[in-house]
Amino acid sequence: AIIDAVDRDRPVVLVGWVHDPPREHRAPLRLVLVGVPATIATGVRLAGRPGTLRRLTIFSACMGVTLASVELLSPVSFAHLLGGEQAAAAPYSVLVTLAFFGTAASSTLAPGLARLVRSSPRGIALSMTLAAVALTGIAAPSFALAAVAYVLMYALLGLGSPLASDLTH
Repeated sequence: AIIDAVDRDRPVVLVGWVHDPPREHRAPLRLVLVGVPATIATGVRLAGRPGTLRRLTIFSACMGVTLASVELLSPVSFAHLLGGEQAAAAPYSVLVTLAFFGTAASSTLAPGLARLVRSSPRGIALSMTLAAVALTGIAAPSFALAAVAYVLMYALLGLGSPLASDLTH
């Protein structure tokens, strides 16, 4: 329970610990495992229905395939552009750091994007579309262009990710 008390010039907040009621019994592991297939089937049915959850499932699948492909192929591509693995090791590590920084920084802009386009689903669609455009730039024959596209793709994916989390929660 939160109790507000006022001490002349400054408020004082007291917080009590929240306690869960004790459980009378726990389900045996065997019963929990028996319920797993039904839980999976319910999740698949929910994700397959038309609407936001289905679009989020498709978004997650596309993002997973994209990121797996980029993470698998980009080190080889950048090594080729920079003249070998040893020549590419340091620049690629800086590039990955910048990409993850771009993801973190752009995620702070997600609420503003949702307000700008007037909904989280539209924000996700816009960020994914722009990320797909940036993804094509990773195949550029120039290290500088490919590097900018790489960082931009991660930043744009980071922009849509909090919006997707918001919709699933």
